[in-house]
Amino acid sequence: MREPEPTRGPSRVIAGAVAVGVLAVAALLSGPIIGPGAASPSARASGSVAAATPTPDRWAALRRPLALPSLGTDGSCPTTGVVLRSADLAPLPWPGRVVPFGAFHAGRLYFDAEPSAWDSLALFWVGDGQPSDALVRGRSLDGTMDIGFGDALHPALEMRLDGAEAEELVPGWALYHAEVARVQETGCYGLQIDTDTASILVVFEASHAAEAVAEMLARPLKPTDMAPDACGTIDRTEGARFGALGEGPAYLALQNRGVPISLSQTPSQDGWHEVATLAWLIDPRERGPVVIRSATDAQIRFGGTSDAQVDLVLPVTSFTHGDEAPGWRSYTSEAWVREPGCYGMQVDLLTSTSVFPALQVVP
Repeated sequence: MREPEPTRGPSRVIAGAVAVGVLAVAALLSGPIIGPGAASPSARASGSVAAATPTPDRWAALRRPLALPSLGTDGSCPTTGVVLRSADLAPLPWPGRVVPFGAFHAGRLYFDAEPSAWDSLALFWVGDGQPSDALVRGRSLDGTMDIGFGDALHPALEMRLDGAEAEELVPGWALYHAEVARVQETGCYGLQIDTDTASILVVFEASHAAEAVAEMLARPLKPTDMAPDACGTIDRTEGARFGALGEGPAYLALQNRGVPISLSQTPSQDGWHEVATLAWLIDPRERGPVVIRSATDAQIRFGGTSDAQVDLVLPVTSFTHGDEAPGWRSYTSEAWVREPGCYGMQVDLLTSTSVFPALQVVP
């Protein structure tokens, strides 16, 4: 007997492309609730109309009433704290054995705004220890907006995380096969994750990644963090994928060029030379947007001649290769320079800034 499809929410067409990301299913049964509360109706249970005895629905046993908190008296969002629960992952909400894994920082969850009906929150779903079934639902704390799952035009209002299908992500943590979690607007939202033993509440302020990018671009460049002779000793990072540069969470790998790089190609009409294709690899310790700039006086231009930019912004939903380990993100871009020299790059993340030598260009 097939289980019923999750309840689906209203659609709202704004137009355009669908963002990428992942989120989970809603919850049921009675058990301890981790967090404050306020209620919402439960979804329908299932049964067989052909059989005399209805088929048991294991998800119905998890579908408890929503018990999300209220906004503060001043309208503030009572966000859930995140802590470093694994050295291999970005900070995760606490507590809870099944939690979302995304671009959380200072109470906010950053997501890329797209011209789609429902934007993706770009969440993974992970379980601590032995993964169990979980049901996920959510809405804004003011009660005006839902969190949807799956399709960008007609999202479901709950998501089911099957513990039997979860796979190991890093030691001690499993990754669920999950649908995309979506919102239509920024605001204060709560998720309720119901397992057989508890209901976990995660509250966050959904914010556009552009806000974080603006803050990172305002940080000063730090060329003095790079030694004067640094380009003479550009070394691949031991243990990094593809022999990449950097100590992480962001790494740089060069494609189609050696080190040093010869400035031998014919320049474009405005005097810039394409010297390399850059592949940026972001490991699971960082989920937010990434800003990359030249940290030296000699400028690097990213992209082709028609879409050149001096600030490279990697979105929250950076492309993930199929052969990459789960949780890694990657992004490629051309690198153009005007003259030979030692080129350093500054990498700004939500929580840190680093500078390292990246390109040694010779005549």
